[in-house]
Amino acid sequence: MTITKFRWIDIAIFSFVAAMTDIAVTLFGLLNVKFYLAISTIVIVLVYVRWHKYGLLTNGFIILVHFMLFGLTTSDWIASGLHALSFIGFISILGWLKIDYYHIKQRFDYLRISSLFLLGYFTVFMVEWGLYSLLEPTNFVDLFLNHIITIVIGLGLCLIMIYQENLVIDMTYYLRHKNEETTS
Repeated sequence: MTITKFRWIDIAIFSFVAAMTDIAVTLFGLLNVKFYLAISTIVIVLVYVRWHKYGLLTNGFIILVHFMLFGLTTSDWIASGLHALSFIGFISILGWLKIDYYHIKQRFDYLRISSLFLLGYFTVFMVEWGLYSLLEPTNFVDLFLNHIITIVIGLGLCLIMIYQENLVIDMTYYLRHKNEETTS
């Protein structure tokens, strides 16, 4: 299988999982409690780490999913659009991945993946707060408290992900290196 074909399958699977988790939590809640929780956020970060610029595909797909999901459940299409548009903040991860600290070829450790998640999520949060503030004054603390569960669960998922073999890794480098080992 070529790297390109593997990339498309990998991105499709992760995008589907990200969308299904957000849809399930939105429609059914978690433990019968309804609150804002977007597990897709950590999946978006993971796809950016694995495939760099191709993470835009998962990011864009989740923007559409959130727009439709929150629009249909709240009937406030403007707020839904602003919320979905805030996910564009994850594009900032592409810049951070070029910094030497994140530009590694081996597996990411907890500090790297969690800081990348927090930086990306903070950017998303600030974009959302800024966009909501354009419509009406928005309390920063109330919005932050709405997102705190996602942050805590995202950090927990970062911990689980680093213990999975070859999950949080630059896949293009890994697959090329693996291919060189097998042909030698």
